[in-house]
Amino acid sequence: MTAIFTMKSGDTLPSLEATLTNAAGLAVDLTTAASVALHVTTMGTRTVVLNEGGVIVAPTLGQVRFDWDVDDVLPAANYLAEWEVTFNDGSVESFPNNGYFVIRVIAALA
Repeated sequence: MTAIFTMKSGDTLPSLEATLTNAAGLAVDLTTAASVALHVTTMGTRTVVLNEGGVIVAPTLGQVRFDWDVDDVLPAANYLAEWEVTFNDGSVESFPNNGYFVIRVIAALA
């Protein structure tokens, strides 16, 4: 089942938080990670709409976070997203590695 993160258009909270896991469902140790980034594309055309750095919150627990700011606000739509981790040795791994998760942005009333 695909995870869905929902927020309203124009909001900069809540932060997007995740625990990155391997194929066995275990948290990935990010102790040797140099950086994490959030990649977001439109669902239909897969046009990149966001490619920004995130924060490694708890490395041994695989926990990461992306803090939205006003430049990152997405219009109402459904998006595909993934986390990309770059390790100190230059290797790269994307999560989830068996697909994507969905960011659902719904229109605000005002």
